[in-house]
Order: sequence, then C-alpha cells, then structure tokens
Amino acid sequence: MHIEMGPQGEFEFSAVAPYLALLGDIGQPKKPNYKQFLLKQAQRFQKVFVLAGNHEFFNHSWAECRNDIEQICASHPNLVFMDRRSVIVDHVKFVGATLWSHVSDSAGPGTEKRWNDYTQIGVFESGKKRNIKYTDTNQWYKDDLKYIKEEISTSKHPVVVLTHHCPLFSSPGCATDLSSVMKSPVAAWCYGHTHQSTNLFKKKVRVLSNQLGYEYCMGEKDPAFKTELVLGIDESGKTWTWRADSRDKPVQKEEIKAVILPVPAPPPLPPTNKLKK
Repeated sequence: MHIEMGPQGEFEFSAVAPYLALLGDIGQPKKPNYKQFLLKQAQRFQKVFVLAGNHEFFNHSWAECRNDIEQICASHPNLVFMDRRSVIVDHVKFVGATLWSHVSDSAGPGTEKRWNDYTQIGVFESGKKRNIKYTDTNQWYKDDLKYIKEEISTSKHPVVVLTHHCPLFSSPGCATDLSSVMKSPVAAWCYGHTHQSTNLFKKKVRVLSNQLGYEYCMGEKDPAFKTELVLGIDESGKTWTWRADSRDKPVQKEEIKAVILPVPAPPPLPPTNKLKK
C-alpha cells in the first residue's frame, strides 16, 4: 500500500471477511501512520497477517525493522507478524515469510545497482552498519524458503503461503520461480511486490496477488486491483475468489485468468534520506 508515500493510510475498504492479509510494502514501521493503520485493521478483522516487504526496511537495519514490526504486532492480539511464522486458523495453515529473491553471482553486481534495496537497507557487521549486498538477500531467501518448505512438508491442513516477493518467474530482486514447491498440500500462494495483480492456477495451486501500489501519491493503479477481493478455501483445499460489496455479500465470481508478468522496473525511492550510517 505504501502509506509512507501518501494518504493511502486513509484508503477505505470493507471488512468483508474475517481475516486480512497485508503482504508487505505497507509502510515505514517507524512512522506513526504504520502502527495506526495496523491497529485500525486489528479492530476490524479477527486476524491480520502482516508481512514485511523490502520497503519496510528502507533507511533502517534489517534486524531493527523486524524488531519494530514484531513489537507493533505484539501490541494487539489480532496482529500476526508472518516472519517465518505459521498459524493454523480454522482448517487452514498459513505460512508466511518475506522470501526475497535468489540472485545469481553473475547478476549480483547489476542487481545491486538496479534495486534501491542495496543502498537503502542496512545490516550491522562487526559493530558497524553497512549497506546490504546480494549475498545477504540470498541468505535471507534461502532461510525463508527452507522454513516455508519445512512447514509445507509437515502440514496436515491445506496450506496458504504468504510472501512479499513473487514465486512465478525468475527476476533478480523481484521474483524466483518456485513452481516446484507448488504442490499439495499448498492450496494457494499469495504475494505482493510487483504492483501487478494476478489470479491464476499454477500446478493446481491458486496464485493470487491484489496490489494497490502507488495509486494516491503517483497516480499508479493496477486496473486488475479489486478493492474487496476475498479468497475462500474449503477443508479439501479447493479455493475460490469473489468480489464483495459494502454489504458483505458475494456479488461477482472472479474468472481465473492466465497472466504473463513482464519483468518490472524497480520502484522509485520513497521520500526519505539515504541510509543513516
């Protein structure tokens, strides 16, 4: 939603389902509107699944940002920080992680120049803060994917995977093709990051993304974005989606569409300063 870049925090949508998934790039955890927005949603939904996107970490260290979000989510029982975390709700297991993306050694230097992550996010090394490198995000990707695979392999319930980065194709800094992981008991995989909304099946797994993007601050809006998109899952793992109106009634079944996603350009910098050393 990028509420750090404009008045998206005022964006209104109805609570047409009991659970809400916010799949990263919500805003800046150190800004008051981030906590205010999450607490507002926690009062309207039984569970709010919160992921960190890459933009949450801008101008902060990786560890500091994760700790900030964890503390905010700990302030309300309906908020769940899905940072390598799993939650069973009703008959569904939700498995969450940022996931990042895999960057090959040959693509590493170019990716560091192309993506703002590598000048805006820091880590501490030997007591000093430095900008992250592609080797850092590769390790985070490896750790996230290991966790996701382990949680899938041990699940006795249909699984919904929640990630920020895209699992559909390979593009350094943006996505990694994880079609090999898309098999039973995974019923659905929901993601963000690309600013392009998607609703399709990959190996019988629904892959779903519903992204507002930079609509209010830059006039960018994906025409496929649905204000009140609901994902349903039954005990067998069968999924369906629909749009709901403000009266909480299903009004339109969503048609499944095959979408070929182009490699997106990196998003612009938020209106903040360079990484503080």
